[in-house]
Amino acid sequence: MSDLTDGKINISKGMINNLCRSFAQKTESQRKEIFCDMLLSPVMHTDCTNARVNGESSYVFVCAVPDGGVLYFARGKKGHDGIKGTVVEDYQGNTDPRS
Repeated sequence: MSDLTDGKINISKGMINNLCRSFAQKTESQRKEIFCDMLLSPVMHTDCTNARVNGESSYVFVCAVPDGGVLYFARGKKGHDGIKGTVVEDYQGNTDPRS
């Protein structure tokens, strides 16, 4: 940020960490509401992509519904262990985009 703004904005690692924590706390109720709404959607699109966290392999599960709701879940594993705690774990609708 400092280079992009000619030194006008200097953000420390601690500040970035606090921003992430603050954002998570302030959006908790909205994320829970989206989660519940997604469970009721007749169709949900899901995908998993690789990511690196502190040099280690991780995975990001993306869950999206046609009305615009999207949630991202960071996980250390793929497969059945990876979907635990995500919308996919309890979803009863259609996850096949061809249907």
